Amino acid sequence: DVSLYDRPEKLKSGFIYYVAHEMSHILSRANGHNNSFYKVLTRILPERFQKYELGYKTKTASKWIKSARFNY
Repeated sequence: DVSLYDRPEKLKSGFIYYVAHEMSHILSRANGHNNSFYKVLTRILPERFQKYELGYKTKTASKWIKSARFNY
């Protein structure tokens, strides 16, 4: 097993995802993962990092990320 700290690119991408995720809550004023949250998240989080959200909230994220991507 390779530690996360042995792979700095993985740590960096996880950090980018985490910051964008939390900023999306703040900017959308959403307490949960709703339409306004995903609208903000898909705008500020680069597409290559959106896979992390799909692993976290699979059903809701999958529906929203597929439909909202680039619709801004």
